Amino acid sequence: MKSLDRSSVFPQTAAAIKVLLFNLPFIIADEVPEDDENCMNYLILLQIVILSLTPITAAHTADVLEYLVAKHNFNNVRLYYELAVTPKVHYMVHLPDQMRLFGSLPSLVHAV
Repeated sequence: MKSLDRSSVFPQTAAAIKVLLFNLPFIIADEVPEDDENCMNYLILLQIVILSLTPITAAHTADVLEYLVAKHNFNNVRLYYELAVTPKVHYMVHLPDQMRLFGSLPSLVHAV
């Protein structure tokens, strides 16, 4: 089945992807072993998304985000070497600095 190929693309709206992103752990929880590295890296990505979308940040939020992005990207290269570095994965590296400079990231979207 071509849609299950690792290089497949699923054209969806941002809202549909966000809904899937937040609900997928609940949908597949019973089928995935607790120590699955792919799932653990996905949960790190989910934490990155949550911190990136939160409208209120603490003084250390950017530091936590920076740590999570570094951990996710390291795991991404280790787990998916051939597909590891995409523009979206690279752009995450800049999110903590933008948060430090401008505050919460959603406020940047609304300011434009």
